[in-house]
Amino acid sequence: MRSIFVYLTICSVLAAMDAQMKRIPNIIVIPGIICGLCLTGYWLPTLSMLALGMCIFRYPRPVYMPIKKHRRWGGGDVKLMMMAGAFLGWLAIPIMVLTLLMTRIVKKFKVSGRLMPSDRNGIAVAPYALAASIVVVYINELLIFYF
Repeated sequence: MRSIFVYLTICSVLAAMDAQMKRIPNIIVIPGIICGLCLTGYWLPTLSMLALGMCIFRYPRPVYMPIKKHRRWGGGDVKLMMMAGAFLGWLAIPIMVLTLLMTRIVKKFKVSGRLMPSDRNGIAVAPYALAASIVVVYINELLIFYF
C-alpha cells in the first residue's frame, strides 16, 4: 500500500510537469524507477514494460510520424510506464492499455480540431497515465476486497 501512495505522488508531479512542459524529466522518473524496484522488487514487470514500450510505442516512430503527422510516445513516456511496472507490478499492463486508449481518443479530437488545435509536440501522456493508474488501482482494491 505504501508503494502505491509513493507511485501516485511521483506520478502526479510528473503529470503536472508533463502537462506544462510536454517533457518528463529524467531527474524524477529514473529515481522513481529505482525507488519502486527497491520497495517492491518487481524486476520482471519493469523490464517487460520497457520491452513493450520500446517495441510498440518508441521504435515505430520513424515510420509512423511522416504518415500521421504527429508524434507517438517519447522516451519519457516509456520510462513512466517502467516506473508503473516497478511500483505496481503486472497492474502496469492494464494501465498502459488504458492510457493508450485515452490518449488515442484525445488525439482523435485534437487532430480533427474539435477539442483544441493540433500542435507539433503532441499531447502530454502523464496526466492520462495518472488517471489510468487511479482507476486500475481502485478497481484492483475493490476486487481484492470483495473477492
